[in-house]
Amino acid sequence: MHLVLKLTTNLKEISKNQNVKDFFFAKFKRELYKKNLIDQLQEKIELYIAETDLNIRSQNNIFILICFRIEDSVIFKIISILFIFGNAITLALSSHPENM
Repeated sequence: MHLVLKLTTNLKEISKNQNVKDFFFAKFKRELYKKNLIDQLQEKIELYIAETDLNIRSQNNIFILICFRIEDSVIFKIISILFIFGNAITLALSSHPENM
């Protein structure tokens, strides 16, 4: 009888420990989730501030406005990507041995 009582006591302790572990793990996950949300919000705020600053400076200077409009266009981004790929292919071909 004493052994059964001791086993049930040990099982209660194990379940208590598991509940404590589950509680702290859930709390840890919530904190990580909050931190991730805060980091994402901070990144969005910094991006917004940078864009707003660029727009304000471009209104004061015509050269910055022209450069900003060129850099912000989709065509410029596509051409830049094509040049990067072309450069990578050219470098790969120039280092390839011709005598095979």
